[in-house]
Amino acid sequence: MEPDGEQAKTVALIAKWRYHEALGFDTIAERLNQNTDEHPPPQPPGGTRARGVWSKSSVADILKNPKYTGYQVYNRRARRRSRRTEPAEPSTEPAHEPLIPKWMFDEMTATKTHGKVHATAPE
Repeated sequence: MEPDGEQAKTVALIAKWRYHEALGFDTIAERLNQNTDEHPPPQPPGGTRARGVWSKSSVADILKNPKYTGYQVYNRRARRRSRRTEPAEPSTEPAHEPLIPKWMFDEMTATKTHGKVHATAPE
């Protein structure tokens, strides 16, 4: 899997802002929305619900998605008859180039606040 230019840069920037500056999801979304050409908003599958802007939830979804560490995690959101199935273990080796270092991802997801490890910032 090859990183997708501006989107890959944006994912790395989101992690940097969250980890090093302890910015809230709303603040990150506001910064990204100042230049959507440079930071293209995410496109949902099918594109039917695309808002065309960054939101607090789109930023949060990126920061809690382990695929950006380069490791594959299958069955992460799978459901079977409204019962959540157990996710598979992540791959033991990276499957592609990481956009967020695994150590940083692990620290950001170790707390309920997804990354407020170094400073306190309002959501």
